[in-house]
Amino acid sequence: MKIAAICWGSLFWDKGSLKTLGDWKNDGPELPLEFCRISSHGKSKERVTLVLNESSPLCVTYWDLLAATDLKTARNNLRDREGVVTDDIHTFTRNQNPLSAVAKQIETWLVGHPEVDAVVWTGLESNWAQIRKKKFSPEDLVQYLDSKKDSIAKIKEYFEKAPAQVQTVGREFFTKWCKE
Repeated sequence: MKIAAICWGSLFWDKGSLKTLGDWKNDGPELPLEFCRISSHGKSKERVTLVLNESSPLCVTYWDLLAATDLKTARNNLRDREGVVTDDIHTFTRNQNPLSAVAKQIETWLVGHPEVDAVVWTGLESNWAQIRKKKFSPEDLVQYLDSKKDSIAKIKEYFEKAPAQVQTVGREFFTKWCKE
């Protein structure tokens, strides 16, 4: 089985322990992405990361084939690289019934990629409402950035290293915020 990993965030510039067969290809499935997850990074350092967000516009992702030829190994490899639980690693195989909007997007993408039998990705979603006690908005992102002067270097690093083709409303507001 030929399994592809999809990426859009830190995996793009740091594969870590993920065993792929080559370099990231820039024609992955279009998925709804936004910088709307607050993630810890080391000792009390926070960063805002790209995650799936149903209400966001679609962005083209990246993909590469994995060395793994079975889904269990592929999921475990991505899980270990991402430092998440197995349930956060999602899969979709060719001819599977898509049960989510993301899976539907991947199903459409697979039509044009006969060399791929299955896909794995990190299915983390926004935690903005849980942490900020309000729904994500670009305006609140700016307020959050203003409040995080002590960890702004890591936040900026993530925004700047994220693939340029992943253009979101949050990224647009971040760019304006940096110029102010």
